[in-house]
Amino acid sequence: RIKRMTDKCPICFEELHNDIGAMPCGHCVHKRCWKEITARLNEEETSSGDDSDNSPCPKCPICKRNAKSLTSIFLTFQKANNNNNSADQTSAAEQAVANLTTRNLHLQKRLRDLKSLSKDQSDLLFRILPLHEDLEEKFLRLQKEKKQLQHQLQHTLDEKQLLHNSKTNIYAQLSSLQKQKEDLEVKLQDSNDEIMDLHDIWNTLDVRLLRAKQKRREVKLELKRKLREEKEQRGKLILARDELFHSRMEKEQLEMQMRESRREALRLKK
Repeated sequence: RIKRMTDKCPICFEELHNDIGAMPCGHCVHKRCWKEITARLNEEETSSGDDSDNSPCPKCPICKRNAKSLTSIFLTFQKANNNNNSADQTSAAEQAVANLTTRNLHLQKRLRDLKSLSKDQSDLLFRILPLHEDLEEKFLRLQKEKKQLQHQLQHTLDEKQLLHNSKTNIYAQLSSLQKQKEDLEVKLQDSNDEIMDLHDIWNTLDVRLLRAKQKRREVKLELKRKLREEKEQRGKLILARDELFHSRMEKEQLEMQMRESRREALRLKK
């Protein structure tokens, strides 16, 4: 049975579009990759000098089970749209179920043929029987997955209807927002006119402020000049006061000398 797989080979990690083979475990790889692994194992056995009858068996890179044979299959991968993804998955599951049913019938026919084989080929029969049981088990699992996919499809359709309703509401909101935008643009134009007027007033006030600052600067310079002159005048007044004080002191000393002279003269007269 072919297991659920991705669109890339687990050996070379390239996309699986053609030259595809399914291993007994159900995983798919490129046939050329499987042949390269088998050839490499044969070369290693030859170089090691192992003469045993058991030929080297490659293993699945995913589940590590033996893969002695490879069955050619033909698959087509398509990228589904987001709206039809669940429907495509359901269709793919139905196709896989049909393919597995056909293969199951073919295996049953082979089982009937193998019953008449000789005893030497009985080991091959014991290998196929577990595969048949695994196939039936996975067939039932696929039917269950089909029901789940149908349920998911219905859920997706319901979500699509909800999204359509939401889309209608969004378009209505967009229309309302467009109208509000136009109103705001008109208000913005009026605000721009007011801003231009305020800008002119601001420029006028700015010019007046510059003139006032210049005048203030001139007044400050004039005040500094007057303070300097006043300071110089105060210095001159202090000097004049000191000179006046010295003059008074000299005058008092002269008066005292004159009084002493008069006293001396009066004393000499007596």
